[in-house]
Amino acid sequence: MELKFKHFIFLNILDIITTWYALTILNLSEANPVINFMISFSSLITALIIVKIFGITILYIWYFILPQKYKLISLIVMCLLYIVVIINNIYQIIV
Repeated sequence: MELKFKHFIFLNILDIITTWYALTILNLSEANPVINFMISFSSLITALIIVKIFGITILYIWYFILPQKYKLISLIVMCLLYIVVIINNIYQIIV
């Protein structure tokens, strides 16, 4: 299977779901100050989606202006970072 940008987007969706679950169902607190700031002006899900759309757009532009030889490694790094975030979210949910 070839790693593509859609996999990075999927990981972001998993982050939204696990964050929403942890904050809404389990009543945990958000550690990200940007999300906390956005929540003060909108709902949790709206804040998460706005921040994700902004971040994905910036990374999408950056990813596609990179020379071809750097695209795969940058995508791997971006995906690995979000895998760590999702694992942390799941850990917070379980513990």
